[in-house]
Amino acid sequence: MLFDDEQAVALAVALQGVGSSGIDIADASARALATVRQVMPSRLRHRADGIQFTATEQAIRVDPKVLEAVSTSIRDQRILRFDYGDTDCPPRRAEPHALVARTGGWYLVAWDLDRDDWRILRLDRLVPRIPGGGLFAPRPLPAPDARSFLEARVKGAETEDQWPCTGEIVIDLPVSAVAPWIGDGAVEELTARSCRIVVGSWSWACLLAFVLRFDAPFTVVGPEQLREAAGPLARRLDAATAAPK
Repeated sequence: MLFDDEQAVALAVALQGVGSSGIDIADASARALATVRQVMPSRLRHRADGIQFTATEQAIRVDPKVLEAVSTSIRDQRILRFDYGDTDCPPRRAEPHALVARTGGWYLVAWDLDRDDWRILRLDRLVPRIPGGGLFAPRPLPAPDARSFLEARVKGAETEDQWPCTGEIVIDLPVSAVAPWIGDGAVEELTARSCRIVVGSWSWACLLAFVLRFDAPFTVVGPEQLREAAGPLARRLDAATAAPK
């Protein structure tokens, strides 16, 4: 087997980083790395051996046999029959569209034949039934791609990868104190001690709660719905700190 330097490093990183993938193949990846290491030239083996790190283990683990079975159903465009969760419900049926790995979790985007709608299913809760169903013609996904569809649903939207509520706020903190925690929002420096942020959330109250965690003075720029939500939230905070009667 012939590897260049970049391939040797890529293999070492990929096989050692399996723990963070959420797929339960840590032992197999360790054996694979040992096998590949034996056939490497000494120069590349020395470089691969220099890549040493500890991957964060995911609490949610996916059986590699489940990953393989679902992937095969997607490739063959064959209806997936499966049990889901801990319920005693009859087996479900779905047309599997794509698998998406997100923050240590694995998700199946599929058209649920029993619910007549698109669904996102956690792979760690899914147990395929053998044999599967018949072949199907893929339906158009109501989003540019499966990742965008998943991100949209995570944010509480239907098909577009954007938050239902987005607001603009000026906060009295330097950019360096805000930028690491802004997620998919945007931050702009105004002065050495203030910045403007544009962030989104599921609701206006959640957006305000996000800003409150910085524990610094801030001003709501807009939109009007965000300003209107600040009043009721302030009253609830006052009520929460009132002395008990």
